[in-house]
Amino acid sequence: LYLLARLALVDPTLTYNCPPEVTAASGIDALVHAIECYTSTKANNFTDALALEAMRLIVGSLRTAVSNGSDEEARNHMSEGALLAGIAFGNASVAVVHALAHLLGSRFHVPHGVANGLLLPYVMECNLPANLPRYAVIAQMLGEEIEGLSFREAAERGVEAVKTLAMDINIPLHLQALGVPREALEGMAVATMDVTRLLVNNPKKLTLADVRAIWENAW
Repeated sequence: LYLLARLALVDPTLTYNCPPEVTAASGIDALVHAIECYTSTKANNFTDALALEAMRLIVGSLRTAVSNGSDEEARNHMSEGALLAGIAFGNASVAVVHALAHLLGSRFHVPHGVANGLLLPYVMECNLPANLPRYAVIAQMLGEEIEGLSFREAAERGVEAVKTLAMDINIPLHLQALGVPREALEGMAVATMDVTRLLVNNPKKLTLADVRAIWENAW
């Protein structure tokens, strides 16, 4: 009854002094919100429009916001993009990236945004076949030139673009860097399958083998 606020006030000036590492983690988390709701089984025309504009704003501003926190335009665009992504996923939900990230955060105390940013490209790789056209559009929103490419080629460029963005803002891309032991992966894979409220939104119906592969690839 008390999870949804009646009013949200978004003031970018409150983010001007936000440290780079927090800016990076929260910023890529907002991008994950936009990407996951755009590929959600609950996506619709309304959420699509919000998610796509959120991607455009975030991708165009996140690097600058991290490297130069006093850049007002970047901070303003990040706040607007995060808001749009929030409204979008509030209506179309998120999916398996968040299911995985919640486990990573609760078991190894990894900041939520870092967990989402790390896991996103590996989930995208798994999900691509389920909706290549949408992942191709995501690649375009991430700044990739996709003219003349097949849907698969374009979608794969989107995965690489996410990895490049993560590296540019110092988000780790491997669980080993966070001290996660390999022997923990099986337990987290099994636990992931219980997060049905998020798995049901995923564009691809995942098996335990799929989830194991995501965790292994991320390790």
